[in-house]
Amino acid sequence: MLSLVIPKGSLERATLDLFDAADLTVRRSSDRDYHASIDDPRIERVRFLRPQEIPAYVEQGLFDFGITGRDWITETGADVESLGELQYSKATSDPVRVVLAVPASVPWQSVADLPEGIRVSTEFPALTRRYLEAHGIKAVVIPSYGATEAKVPDIVDAIVDLTETGASLGRNGLRILDTLLTSYTELIANPWYTGPTGASLSMISARPPNAAAGSPPPMTFPKVIRSPATPSRPNQPAFVTRNPVSTSSMISSAPCSAHSPASSSLNPAAGGTTPMLAGQASVITHAISSPLAANAWRTAAASL
Repeated sequence: MLSLVIPKGSLERATLDLFDAADLTVRRSSDRDYHASIDDPRIERVRFLRPQEIPAYVEQGLFDFGITGRDWITETGADVESLGELQYSKATSDPVRVVLAVPASVPWQSVADLPEGIRVSTEFPALTRRYLEAHGIKAVVIPSYGATEAKVPDIVDAIVDLTETGASLGRNGLRILDTLLTSYTELIANPWYTGPTGASLSMISARPPNAAAGSPPPMTFPKVIRSPATPSRPNQPAFVTRNPVSTSSMISSAPCSAHSPASSSLNPAAGGTTPMLAGQASVITHAISSPLAANAWRTAAASL
């Protein structure tokens, strides 16, 4: 029996649409209820929590699976397995970015121009400290609990914040100096989850039974690499340890509905299910149906 934690807040509606597309409709008594259920015998418990908390709870084994952002996985340093990127964010299908933003009026053109002792407000203090230390910047990092943009310039000198389009930063007189991290929503699992065979995800290292030698896996999943020496995703800084694999090939080949590509429950302009949404839903159904097989395919794919 599986336990699942779903993000409360800005990712909530898009995540529920995704589970609907996977025929795993999440049911609860009201939108304010943090306890829910899915009418599927494999899923015992469903909870809604803030995405900031989800990586740590999945790492601790309080939940088998969860959905959260790469930003919070990186910030918390949680030891979890990523089973795939789900290409949606708060308002669009684009990733969000964690960016360093400064007042438009200052002369700084790169992180190297930041003065010693600069005050930086952020909801990502651990990520921000690692980033600034990697660039040799001595700064005062001040944790923020919301309204981060409003603190410049009278309270702090700069901020590290999330943005999808950058429009809100511009309206508040800020400009982006650098991007720390590009973040998609991801399906994550506890690496020590024990399936029906008694083997954990981290113990599986062979092809599924009866797989032909050299045959490609039907679906591939990115694996989180925890070594600091791991190459980062293209355009990602080296301190973000992430194997550069995405679910795009899986999405293009996944079974999908015959609805028009212009319509999607993730597209505010229309309703329906797009091939991308159906492909992403298959990430959910595949992981829940066979987490052990999914990890075996992923490991085999990495060796091809």
